Amino acid sequence: MIVTTSQKASPAALEQAMQAAAHLGWTYMERRTLSLAQLRERLAEQLRATGRPVDRSNPMQVLVLANGAWHWYPDEAADSVFFHPSMAHVRIKRLMNGEHDVLLKVAELVDGDQVLDCTAGMASDAIMLAHGAGPSGAVTALESTPALAFLIAQGLQSYESRVLPLQTAMRSVSVCCTDHLTFLRQQADQSFDVVYFDPMFRKPLQDANVIDPLRVAVNAEALRLEAVQQAVRVARKRVILKETRYSPEFERLGFQLERKFSGKISYGVIRL
Repeated sequence: MIVTTSQKASPAALEQAMQAAAHLGWTYMERRTLSLAQLRERLAEQLRATGRPVDRSNPMQVLVLANGAWHWYPDEAADSVFFHPSMAHVRIKRLMNGEHDVLLKVAELVDGDQVLDCTAGMASDAIMLAHGAGPSGAVTALESTPALAFLIAQGLQSYESRVLPLQTAMRSVSVCCTDHLTFLRQQADQSFDVVYFDPMFRKPLQDANVIDPLRVAVNAEALRLEAVQQAVRVARKRVILKETRYSPEFERLGFQLERKFSGKISYGVIRL
């Protein structure tokens, strides 16, 4: 796993990349004029020279700092993944125009709520939940893939937006790199108001190409019943599951499907 910069990087960028490599436990490699493919091959040569095997079945990820932003390449074929508030920007602007947001309708958040997002991904829903929790609330977002956790943590704190409610919401999300079941087991009873799950859909939507590059590197396992049971213990108000509209996961995991909303995705709720 490699951390590097763009080919013409400032000394400050080089230092920032080295710090990121140390934080992640990855290998820092100076870019100079090398392509990413050449960096991967150079690292493979270094591993072979020290007698360490090169696992070709495990994608050699690269994290690149370019123009002040981080870009993650999950494998040799994938496009880069970078932080952007994405649909959260559109959704918050719609709220500002008097429209409603389905997730926030389901969550019924009030100012001051503490929310646990167990499957942060690109953090779009975490941002919306932070907006719903208001100035006194906060969201803890869990992401078990180290590179993605690093990417969104950096982006949430540095991305600048002229939409003040969006920027305020981003700044109130804290990212923790861990798997959600381990985290949930460690929490006290009723320590969060709402616990939210948005795992990889068991049957991907055909138009969800935006997350396709992530599938090669992130945790795509089905949500475990124990995780839901732990979430019920940890939550004070409700546990929410996001899945495709007719997914059998709602019934398997004990969620009551919210049927008052149309669309390709639905939300299941366990009310406490």
